[in-house]
Amino acid sequence: MSKNVVILATRYDWETARTFEWAKELQGELFNYTDNCFLADVTGLCRGGTSLDDLINNSTHVIFYGHGEAHCWTALPGSPCTELLGISTVGILDYKDVYAVCCSSLAGFGAAFSSSCHGTFVGYSDSFGFHRKNEFEFKQTVHNSAVNFVVNGNGSQVVNKLRSEWSRLAQEFASGTLKNRSDAIAAGYVASLNAARIGFRT
Repeated sequence: MSKNVVILATRYDWETARTFEWAKELQGELFNYTDNCFLADVTGLCRGGTSLDDLINNSTHVIFYGHGEAHCWTALPGSPCTELLGISTVGILDYKDVYAVCCSSLAGFGAAFSSSCHGTFVGYSDSFGFHRKNEFEFKQTVHNSAVNFVVNGNGSQVVNKLRSEWSRLAQEFASGTLKNRSDAIAAGYVASLNAARIGFRT
């Protein structure tokens, strides 16, 4: 079965500038496992046109790096934010396997996906975080999980493994090999929250 991955990423603040770099590294790795892997900077992408539909249409997997809310992925911040994709446009993801590296979108957006689409949606039910001074370990945990998702495609297995990896990382910061890192307790707490919030819908 062919694997055609599109990675959608935004960059408009410090956090998304960093996760955009994560997305670029992931693309390089996924070239080893996919037929095609396309990375798109979707910061502020206008939903009035067909560009996003064209990007997603022929993909088997969609991976998003950026900010999210319960009802959407965010293209630009604001009150309200500019949506990249959300509950009202979830149909574009039908027959796709989706992996969201952002806050909260497993909740309303993921529920809408489960109701309207075929496929698997992996994401976080509340805030997703990483620790600035210990970014590498957080990036690698996400990176390895995203590769696992594309290669193996089993949402339950991917989430169970990722939850275990976040819990392991929290323990390493608390009392293991990373306990002497700067702000290790804070980093471990963030990892433990990620473990509690990761999930999937089908």
